[in-house]
Amino acid sequence: MRVLLSNIYFLFAFVALVFEPLYYFPCEWNDVNESCGDYIIARIWRIYTQWDPIFADIPVFLRIMCWIECFLFGPSYLFCAYNLRREPRFRPRIFNAFTYVFSGALVYSTLVYFAYELIHEIDRINAGMVLLINAPWTFVPLILCFHLYYNESIYTLERARKRN
Repeated sequence: MRVLLSNIYFLFAFVALVFEPLYYFPCEWNDVNESCGDYIIARIWRIYTQWDPIFADIPVFLRIMCWIECFLFGPSYLFCAYNLRREPRFRPRIFNAFTYVFSGALVYSTLVYFAYELIHEIDRINAGMVLLINAPWTFVPLILCFHLYYNESIYTLERARKRN
């Protein structure tokens, strides 16, 4: 399970550190159809903006959330992905606490995004596709928290048994 979660977090890191910046920076945060040209990232974003047109002209609050995704969450995805590959006893002591806080931030940010989309943009979006594409950023962190809690509890019990 942790290898699967690690792979998903590597994918999240790729999206945050490569895919999103390749759209946000060359496209100047708006006008995906004109300023981006015709390269592959722009084509992919054009497909997504058919379901979620807000990304064709991103408002300031969402730009801020996207910057946080790229520059704060991106390295955090890598930290989680790398440490999930390691055995629990070889992880930094701060890993679990960091992961719980980071997962909470991810769930919070996606819920704010979903709330905005479903309240303010509902008449312009394809809600099913927006939820389908973005739901992993809500559910995977929750699954990771449950996984860590369960595994760390078992690991702690085994370690305590070995001492006695």
